[in-house]
Amino acid sequence: MSLNLRPDLLPNIAALRRDKQLLGLAYGLLAGLTYALATWGYDGWLLAHASADSSWLKLVIGGIFCLLVGAVVGWLTEVVDRSLFGLVAWILAGMAFAWFAGHLPFEGESIITGLLDPSLRGLDVYPFAENIQLRLALIYIVVVVTSGIAGLLETFLVESARGAPPLLRWLTIGVCIPFFALGGNTTGNINETLTGPIQVIDQTIQFALKTEGTQVDPQLVRETHLLAVEPIKSLLHRPRKLILGYYEPTYLDDFSVYIDFDGVWAVCQATVDLIGNCQPSDQVYAEKMACLLQAKPGTANACSVTVKDAAKQWLEAWGQQLGSSPQVKVRNQRGAVTLLTVWDQDGRAYDCRFRETPDFVLEACTPSPSPTPLPPTAPAASPGISIPTAPAPTQAFNAPVVPAAQDAALLPTDKTDLLSVPDLTRYLIQVDINYPGHTLQGQASLVYTNTENTPLESVYFRLIPNGHKSYGDGSLTVTQVTVDGQPAETQLTLSDSVLEVHLPKALKPGTQVRFGLGFSGVVPVDFGGDKTPEGYGIYNLSNGVLALADWYPILAVYDAHGWNLDPVSGIGDSVYSDMALYTVDITIGSELTLAATGVEISRQSRGGISHYRYVSGPARDFFMIASPDFQVKSGTVDGTKINSYYLAQHSDAGQSALDIAERALHTYNTRFGPYPYTELDVIDAPMRNASGVEFPGIILVGGQLYDDPDNPSFMVATAHEVAHQWWYNGVGNNVLDEPWLDEALTTYSSAVYFESTPGVLTYRGLLDYWQNRYNDLVRQGGDDLVTQNVMHFEKLGEKGAYGPVVYTKGALFFAALREAIGDQAFFEALRSYYATFKYRIATTQDLLNMFETKSGKQLDELYQKWLYSRQPPP
Repeated sequence: MSLNLRPDLLPNIAALRRDKQLLGLAYGLLAGLTYALATWGYDGWLLAHASADSSWLKLVIGGIFCLLVGAVVGWLTEVVDRSLFGLVAWILAGMAFAWFAGHLPFEGESIITGLLDPSLRGLDVYPFAENIQLRLALIYIVVVVTSGIAGLLETFLVESARGAPPLLRWLTIGVCIPFFALGGNTTGNINETLTGPIQVIDQTIQFALKTEGTQVDPQLVRETHLLAVEPIKSLLHRPRKLILGYYEPTYLDDFSVYIDFDGVWAVCQATVDLIGNCQPSDQVYAEKMACLLQAKPGTANACSVTVKDAAKQWLEAWGQQLGSSPQVKVRNQRGAVTLLTVWDQDGRAYDCRFRETPDFVLEACTPSPSPTPLPPTAPAASPGISIPTAPAPTQAFNAPVVPAAQDAALLPTDKTDLLSVPDLTRYLIQVDINYPGHTLQGQASLVYTNTENTPLESVYFRLIPNGHKSYGDGSLTVTQVTVDGQPAETQLTLSDSVLEVHLPKALKPGTQVRFGLGFSGVVPVDFGGDKTPEGYGIYNLSNGVLALADWYPILAVYDAHGWNLDPVSGIGDSVYSDMALYTVDITIGSELTLAATGVEISRQSRGGISHYRYVSGPARDFFMIASPDFQVKSGTVDGTKINSYYLAQHSDAGQSALDIAERALHTYNTRFGPYPYTELDVIDAPMRNASGVEFPGIILVGGQLYDDPDNPSFMVATAHEVAHQWWYNGVGNNVLDEPWLDEALTTYSSAVYFESTPGVLTYRGLLDYWQNRYNDLVRQGGDDLVTQNVMHFEKLGEKGAYGPVVYTKGALFFAALREAIGDQAFFEALRSYYATFKYRIATTQDLLNMFETKSGKQLDELYQKWLYSRQPPP
């Protein structure tokens, strides 16, 4: 039987198909428009209100793409007229939407930027961020599910809409809107991270303009980070456009933002959602170029700039023509790329390209293709802005601001050290110190890599001040904890000195996690009084000096024995920690002189408040100390600046401390290996139960010793603490299980100092003093094993002899060892020990093996006599 259709019905069927296909086209356009608006619409609105450049660009480009894809898929679904086809087609469309949205802010913006500006064509302006990979995987799941459901519904919805009144038609196919809105809103999370720094910086600028000429409470100045825009205050009245600059690609928690003030460029730093420092871009690159031109061949790294071969050839050919301080003008900044013009002494112009990745890289410089006039030597002044001040009198201070490069704290010869320790934990901390109230409040963001060979279910932090004893009766409280941005489950133990953070899933070896912690602390006054008689004064406010040791949550060490979670000690050191890199923003009263681990790279002050940024090289912890009464004397030895901070009544002792530290640093550089940092600080500090305490790049010497700087005890304590920069910080050890490893070696190192320094105390005189002290200990029946742990001596109480055994007997062991194997083998072993275990954790066996290796002798008998046995009383 054959089926014959009436010819007069064929046009109606064709019209029906056209109608359904048009409705499918409308369905796809509506879906694409919804997804685009949900993904980039709110982001564009935020950027527009934050004075961002090309704020709607992503919406325009993304909208065109989504409309085209949606139109094609919606139309094809009705052409095929099968629900299964609609499901597959819209899943593929959803994947295309998500992929495009994930890559548009990076490769997409790089391509678009090149099309709009030929000078940036072909450059990877916005490198793809590794942090987006995981987010994209989650986004794909959401978008695929929502798009697939919408695809299944299309055929049914189009059929229902056909023949309905126009309004009802749109309402029917509009059922797709919630699905694509959900998918787009999920995808839009990618943009929030990149938009946040621009918003924060623009809000600070708006606040500065709004409060111009008014008095602002100092606490509000701190909270709004108003001081950050102080260096660019003369530009703030100009029209502005904000542009995303460089970003840390792994965790997207460190950004630079460029500001185009009507042709005059500035750059601001932002960490997470906190504004850092701002500076005119011309100044940044003028300093970089001047440094490069003055650097000796092969030492460009001293300027924290890597120079590519093409740029090296240009510097060699034209460097002399540029002079020592060439004129520099930034022409454009986008993402990781900065374009600038440099003029030589004859007015010739060169176009140069820098890249920040995160270090500065000078990629190329070429003669400018068209004559570029020199900028005016004294540009017309733009309207200034008076940053609001607090009622308290103040003296403004504007120091040059330098982008936070971690190697700023390292000597040029040691900058490559960072390449040897790529997996160091990275701390980004912002802290507000209330000096009168002896309290602090802060936020920490840190990236931790599991370098162990086992997955970790939890990670532990130490809240050391809560263990009291040598830290007095203060406290440290954690207010919130996140893991990769999500709230985390935590547990406090060991008198609240151990914080366990449960991970949502096991952290596999070689993988990273980012922690966020809010914290606050209360600092003891006068060592905590009689409640904590063991207090040293390292977390303390006395005599106007505020000392802050271990004032933040610090990661515990995971080693062969698992997590090290020992209680705080009252007789020795309590911080056993791995090396880490620190960037610390400190807000504190301007009346205070501040010293801290690492180097100060920026400072702004206004209204009685100062905002500092410090960065460190590899360091085991971060210490800071402040006083309104500190005075400073400085000197330089072997490229390291040594600062002596002292109280006014100790002026002579402050100079003596500087002299001792200078000689000690040079002696130890020669004997043990070079000190890696650009600075070393020596501090006159009120102390109890201790003559001195060491921290990375900074040492405390008890104020009681400053009262008599000619006393040998003052010299020994200062030389001892300087030596800890090699034995404790450079080469680490478990200070609770093997305290002798750093303390005995450091004590003996102070004798090495006197060996090379003529004065009232000699090497032999110091050894004789130690020997007499040890002989008295033996006669009293108090001898013990040098290698015992801190807990052993602490349990013995008054019967224990921690100092005489660990320090004195341990130092005599090294003197006997040196005599047994000779100077050459002895110091070769120490230099090799330092070079091999620098930035690592060493053990007793590591050190003893090194002496046997370098001497070629079997030394068990000597080791047994001095380290592993007791001398009975006569």
